[in-house]
Amino acid sequence: MESAHCPQSLTGRHQFNVQENYLKMPLLWLSTPYIRRNLPVERHQNYILHYGNIESVRERIGITNAYLGWVFLVDQQQRIRWYAHGPASPQEIASLLRLTKELSAATS
Repeated sequence: MESAHCPQSLTGRHQFNVQENYLKMPLLWLSTPYIRRNLPVERHQNYILHYGNIESVRERIGITNAYLGWVFLVDQQQRIRWYAHGPASPQEIASLLRLTKELSAATS
């Protein structure tokens, strides 16, 4: 998303790493320094580690599989406008880019 397709000034990327398994939480906590070291400094403030159950959130926003990575397009009012998971098809990428440009044009 942060590419020539859409100016970064119009978009933001936030990455969430969620650990709901209480037995694995200590492992993620111990690996936090490694994650930070391997993450570009400019992405540190937009990378969020969460330890705890988010089942109610997943149900409200329609995440049907907790083990996949999900991509969301969220507008300025924090409404989800588009979401998908898994490898993106060319049509899905085109749709995401088109909607991102439309939202950006509507807010500028």
